Amino acid sequence: MNDLMDNINESSPVIDNVSGYTNAQFYNALRSDVKSMIQYRDKLLLQTGFNQQIQVNQLFAEYGY
Repeated sequence: MNDLMDNINESSPVIDNVSGYTNAQFYNALRSDVKSMIQYRDKLLLQTGFNQQIQVNQLFAEYGY
């Protein structure tokens, strides 16, 4: 979650070009129908209007999802 919130673009240990997400957005995306990290990512992107979609997808891929 920190990599989705912080203003620091990193290239090691993971590529992190995402910033600006909030705890409220994380909480709102975590619903009872979310059973996997991919579903969570998709719900998070949907509720935020696909904000930084390419970078978010890349970040989740960096963590193996």
